[in-house]
Amino acid sequence: RYLFFVASDRKDGLGSCDIYYVIRHGNCWSQPIHADAPLNTRFWESNPSLSADGRTLFFASNRTGGKGGMDIWKCAVVTQSDGLLRFFNAENLGDSINTAKNEMSPFIHPDNETLYFSSNGHGGYGGNDIFVARKNQIGQWKQPVNLGNTINTPGDDTGFVVETGGRYGYFSSNGLEQNGKGREVYKVELPVEVRPRPVICFEGIATDAANKEPLRALVEVTDLSSGQKIQTLYADDVTGKFSVCYPGGKKYGLTVSAKPYLFESVELGDSAKNM
Repeated sequence: RYLFFVASDRKDGLGSCDIYYVIRHGNCWSQPIHADAPLNTRFWESNPSLSADGRTLFFASNRTGGKGGMDIWKCAVVTQSDGLLRFFNAENLGDSINTAKNEMSPFIHPDNETLYFSSNGHGGYGGNDIFVARKNQIGQWKQPVNLGNTINTPGDDTGFVVETGGRYGYFSSNGLEQNGKGREVYKVELPVEVRPRPVICFEGIATDAANKEPLRALVEVTDLSSGQKIQTLYADDVTGKFSVCYPGGKKYGLTVSAKPYLFESVELGDSAKNM
């Protein structure tokens, strides 16, 4: 329900490149909304990637306080009841990810544990290479791993994104073909060792049980083993539609609530279907 983009030199901007977002209402999009500080600054902010749980936005910036030229940062995100987003606590991802050179184009997979990004500071096969980093058991980023020379080239390889299923990735490169066309977009099957954790995604619709009118309900997904809420979102205020992604291998609870109705809860497993 959210689309992020980057725009330069707008009147409401703070710097040369700022991050904006729009909200989907049924089949329409809202007017662009400027994300205020601490997400945007007078410096260059770009390459936004929102986590599937909606709680963290990863982005690239050359703001002060970084490790080098361009660094990867993150901001905490809170979704208000009206759908607007608030951004807090801009944080550099640290030495395991960022170097004295440039890191950019972060992509956080829907498993919320696997981060792909481009760098010319971790060594590799050419200019910007694509790397993958995973979280350890306490949520810190492990050392990045180069995706290898079946994907990376002597040129620049950037903008890597991976489908939800984790089998295929898409990226931009100017080093795979010397055809004089510059950067082109490619699809690649990922080696098993650099694939993300499998996730399960489904869509639902929140409606009034009596008249079937859509509801702008609060949707929450909870890890039943730990009691931790792993996703909180609101259904579309026009259609009542919502979508949820969660890692496989555990049991989760889905709760849908809207005043003045009683809440509805179901258990989610590895075979969840659309509902």
